[in-house]
Formats: sequence, C-alpha cells, structure tokens
Amino acid sequence: MTASTPSAGAREWAREFAEDVVGPVGRVLDRMESHEAVAPGSPVFDLMAQAHREGFTRLTLSRMSEYVMLEELAGADAGLAAVMVTSPGPFRWAGIPGRAEWIGCCAPGRGSGSRVRAVRDGGGWLLTGSTSAWVTGAAYATHALVACAIEGSTQALAFVPLHRPGVRRGPPLDLLGLRAQGRARIVLDRVRLGPEELAVARPGEVDGMRALAHAAAAVIAVGIARAAYDGTLRLAHEDVFDDRVLVEHDDVRRRLMRMVVLLEAARSIASAVYVETGQRIDAGETPSVQHAAAAHAFATQATSEIVDCAMVLCGGRSDAAGAVEYLDGSAFHPQKLLRDAQSYTTDRRRRAWDSSRTPTRSLASSTL
Repeated sequence: MTASTPSAGAREWAREFAEDVVGPVGRVLDRMESHEAVAPGSPVFDLMAQAHREGFTRLTLSRMSEYVMLEELAGADAGLAAVMVTSPGPFRWAGIPGRAEWIGCCAPGRGSGSRVRAVRDGGGWLLTGSTSAWVTGAAYATHALVACAIEGSTQALAFVPLHRPGVRRGPPLDLLGLRAQGRARIVLDRVRLGPEELAVARPGEVDGMRALAHAAAAVIAVGIARAAYDGTLRLAHEDVFDDRVLVEHDDVRRRLMRMVVLLEAARSIASAVYVETGQRIDAGETPSVQHAAAAHAFATQATSEIVDCAMVLCGGRSDAAGAVEYLDGSAFHPQKLLRDAQSYTTDRRRRAWDSSRTPTRSLASSTL
C-alpha cells in the first residue's frame, strides 16, 4: 500500500465506529454543560478507551488512509474527531505505548497567550508558563506534548504527565459549537520533568506540528461539510413541497450544486495538503505552515457556506432539539453542524446564514 492509497478496511472501520459510537456520544456531549462533559464519568472517556482497544491509536496507515478515517469521524462529530486524531501524538513522540485510560493533547505554541519556558534543574527540567486556552482535548487529557523555549529562544518539546505537581488547567471553553472538543488552558508552575521527558526540537519539528494541526482542522471542516451536504441531499429527495420533491425545484437544485462544488473544492485542497504535510514530516522535512493554514481557512469558510445552505433548506423542519427526521425515523442535525462550523471558521467577523447566493425564488423561505 502506497502513501497515497486509502485502505478500504480503515474507511469501513471509521464509518462504522463513527455511526455507532462517535455520533451518539457527540450528541450527548453537545447537550451537556462544558464542566459536566469533562467530569469523571463523562462518556468521552469510554469512547477514547474503546477506540484504543479497537486499535485506533496503534494503526499504521498511509497518510491518505488517515485522511479518509479523519473525514469519516468528523462527519459524525467534529470535536471528538479532533480529540481522537491528536490523542496519540504525545505517546508517539515519547516512544511509549498508549493505554486505554490515557488521552493526549498537543500544544505546539505560538497560539494566543502561549508562553512556556524550561530551565535546568539538576539532571532534569523545571517547566513554567501556560499554553493557549485553545488546546484541543486539554480538558480531558492525561498527558500533553508542549512546545517550550530553553536557553533563550531554543525550541524544545516536553512530554508532560498532567497529574504532576504544579500542573493545573483552566476551565473548558464553553463554545457555541464543537462542545465535545474539550479545549482548555494548561498552566505549569515549576513542573519537574526528567531528562528523558524533554528534548531540543529537530529543525522544523515544531513547525511540522503546527502545519499538521492546520491540515487536520481542514479535514475536520470537510467532514462537517460532507455531513451537511449528505443530510440535505437526502432530505431533498424525501420531502415534498408544492406536490414535488424538493430536489425537483430549481432553487433547491442550485443550492445543492453550490454545496457540492464547495465540498469537492475543499476536499481536494484538504486531502492534498494533509497528505503532503504528513509525508514531509515522515521524511524528516519541514512542511509549509502557510499552505496548511490556507487550506484550513478555505475549508472552514467553504464549510460555513455549505452549512448555511443546509439550514436554509432544512432548518425550518427541525424539531425543538434541532433534529430533522427522515422517513425511516433516523435524524439529521443541521443546527449542530451550523454551530460546529461557526466555531471552526477562521473569520470571526462572518455572520451565520450568510450564503453567497441570493435565492431566485421564495421556495427556500416558504419551506422554513
């Protein structure tokens, strides 16, 4: 299997796990208060343990297979997909096998308010400072891989067990969407590390972490977009307006076409950048942070417009919980996708429901 060939087995595992486990758990977490979602007994811990037992954290896959799995998981719940993809990172860097009860997070630095320094202390190190408040999975994590500075501006990476004395966490961010993502700040107050738990970063290693984080965010945005498009397309073939199924109306068809064009453009860019970034990291090269960030920005903006269209066509059919019921009794959740997309967008000035195409008929508003 080459680095660009997806594994059919990986796709099927991810799709089944996403539908049966990730989606239901994500919807439960979405309805919980942020502090409840990270408390002992939260379903996220059982989910991560199950993923570990089924081998998710130990899979050796091509980068394209990783992309396929991540898109499938993100289509079920973007926040949990982000936690799952970052969790193995600290343990892989440290060269130790993970455990079912362990969850990792990565803080590559240069984020808002991220300042961590390490100083020598005998044969080990003392770590002081705080990460950004936006570290994915930090509210759940048991271990973290933290970028820090030593001896002036020298970059290093530290493997930090989060039960160590001197470690505390800020409260989980109470976001409108991505409520399962468990973002929080990690504060380090003279946390003692052994000599094997900190190492000077190789040239480009920290930039590689940042680039891969941007590329993964682009893939996760594509997962949200695909879920919005697939759900809307199915409803358009099932629901009826004016004695015709929705998909037979010109305005609906135009919106669906706009959605699929944006989806395929975002998927093309996100997959290419994710695979290229991963392959450069695997080869010991420095990937382009700028290209990965551009893919992140494009994918999140495209996703916002796709979900806006889904809300125009489906939102008025939602029940009080934000779900749209299909003929077979299953449900589509466009309101949750809207909140997730708006929380992921890189342009915080953009208003929700700001689709670039003005409806040519009143059908969309009539069906709300």
